[in-house]
Amino acid sequence: MALQDRGKAELAVAYLMIIAGLILVLVVFRYSIDAYHNYKVSLPEAASSLEALLAGGAEVLLDLLVRIAFLGMALAAGSVLLARGVDLLKGVRGK
Repeated sequence: MALQDRGKAELAVAYLMIIAGLILVLVVFRYSIDAYHNYKVSLPEAASSLEALLAGGAEVLLDLLVRIAFLGMALAAGSVLLARGVDLLKGVRGK
């Protein structure tokens, strides 16, 4: 009886991991599509010097880098959850 309950618990955990991974991947996809369509570069219009222009450009690039890193980490976490959930599901079904 305990083995049967353990199998049901593992099956539930596998499905939860798959669902959480899919939701995370879909949220990242939706956020990245939204950011792509709505992104506008905000550089200073009249820079008084080359240093001010480069500083403004560096700020934009740093902002983009942080956004891409966040999306990459979230996508990696969703992919790992999805893969581990599928592996666990295969293990439970194979018993």
